[in-house]
Amino acid sequence: MKQPPNETIFDVLEYLFDRCPPADEADEAAVAMLTGELTAAGFSARGIARAFAWLERMWEMCDAAADDKNKTAGAGGEGAAATRHAPIRQYSGIEAAAIGADGQGLFLSLERAGIMDNHTREIVIDRLMALGEDDMALEDIKWVVLLVLGNHPHKREMVDRAEHMMLADAPTFLH
Repeated sequence: MKQPPNETIFDVLEYLFDRCPPADEADEAAVAMLTGELTAAGFSARGIARAFAWLERMWEMCDAAADDKNKTAGAGGEGAAATRHAPIRQYSGIEAAAIGADGQGLFLSLERAGIMDNHTREIVIDRLMALGEDDMALEDIKWVVLLVLGNHPHKREMVDRAEHMMLADAPTFLH
């Protein structure tokens, strides 16, 4: 496979999750094997390194959010009602342009359904912005939402609900 002319982190991540077995983030042998697979598929060393750094940062953010939630829960912190009454997020101009109205609406719907909280939303926004895309497709946004939920220790059980909710919004085509 020839290297795509405008290879993005998202291209590498998508390839990685579509074609490679899941790897333990700390397993150097698995990372080396996946790097070899990605190189053989035509991805650049720079693109591969950026994708692994993107994943590493996501794992760090999910772990930190889980630690914060554990501390708050232990201290009698916010409950489900507090999450439902959280303030509405103001997006910067760059975020609003990249995520778009549909993406923002998706986040609000997921928050109101109790699938995503403000910490998870911030991780998703951070990881979307780290992709460096100016105008993201809603399908790509949904993919990142599912990826973050699936890697967040307190949100894994929400993946099926989120997936069902997001697919329910998908248009139905009649032949």
